[in-house]
This record gives sequence, structure tokens and C-alpha cells, in this order.
Amino acid sequence: MRRKVLSFIAYLVLALIIAYIISHRYTPSLDIGATAPLDAQLSKLNKPLLINFWATWCSPCEQELPIINKLSQKFNNITFVGLVIDSNKEDINFIKNKLNINYIIYETTSSTVKKWHAELLPTTYLIDSQGKIAWAHAGLIQEKELEKALKMLK
Repeated sequence: MRRKVLSFIAYLVLALIIAYIISHRYTPSLDIGATAPLDAQLSKLNKPLLINFWATWCSPCEQELPIINKLSQKFNNITFVGLVIDSNKEDINFIKNKLNINYIIYETTSSTVKKWHAELLPTTYLIDSQGKIAWAHAGLIQEKELEKALKMLK
């Protein structure tokens, strides 16, 4: 009986360690207040910025895009940018047209995704007017949560 209990505890500890590693591996790890790693293309845009990493093959991304599009119309003092990874132009244009996306969309590279710690898609960052990270979220976001974060930048 003691052996079974010890085995169970060992498996439980292992499961908790794995869950911890997985959950922390995919959280944006750029610190709030840190300077955003803006490349030349993004640096030219007016700040504040919302930067959303997504892909055409990512189902949660496609669920999130209408929310971001809607809020881009409401918060016109913030520049909204979608950075698309691992997607072909035809698929990008299809989704842009299907969802009537009216904010900036750029294709990006895996090195940019790594620089931003945006391996989990979608990942969204808010950049303040000084180019500092004001807020970050990895994974599908709810409209109310994003709207609350955007109001911080107003």
C-alpha cells in the first residue's frame, strides 16, 4: 500500500512539474515596462500600438481577429498591427476579406516571433507612446479583457 501511495505522489509531482513548464513556456515573457523590440517597419508607425501575432491556420487566431478588428474601430488613437507568421499571401488575403479586417497586416518571420516571445498564437502586446510594453497576453483573449487593457493606453 505504501508503495502505491508513493508512486501516486511521484506521478502527481511529475504532472505538476510538466503543467508548470507548459504553462510558463508559452506566456509572453517580455517584461511590462521593457522597451519593445520594434523593428524599423514598426518603429515608423504612430504609437501607442497593439501588436497581434497570428497565423491563418490558427483557429483561436481566427476567433480573435473579429474582436481586434472591432476594437480597432473604437480605439482610433491606437495603431493596430497584425503580424502573420507561416501563412501564404492567398490565405492572408482570404481572411482579411472574409473578416473585413481594416487595420495594418504585415507578414513576419520566426526570428521576430522569437524576439517577441510570441510562440503561442495568438499573442498580443500593447505598446505605449514611449515604446514600452504596457500589457501582454498569450492565447485567445476575451473582448472585455482586451478593451480594458486598451483603455489603459487612452
